[in-house]
Amino acid sequence: KTTLKCALCSENHPWTLDFHHVVRASDNRKVYKLVSGGMFKQAIKEIRERCVVLCANCHRKGHYYEKHGMPSDAPNYSQYEEWFTIK
Repeated sequence: KTTLKCALCSENHPWTLDFHHVVRASDNRKVYKLVSGGMFKQAIKEIRERCVVLCANCHRKGHYYEKHGMPSDAPNYSQYEEWFTIK
């Protein structure tokens, strides 16, 4: 994560970065479980094919907007709309 940054706000501190699955599928695998299990190639594949990097703040905002709706004039509206199911 030391070379990554949030796709929305450019936050780059590794401890704040999450991998959000933009491909919603029942066979998605949690990246942290793959890494902790030593399955680094599978983790990289999961990230490249199914995830976007978001900081914890933008990630939580996206899930909040999913549940409660989002104002259309909010910053990054189109990206949130693409990566989350916005009401």
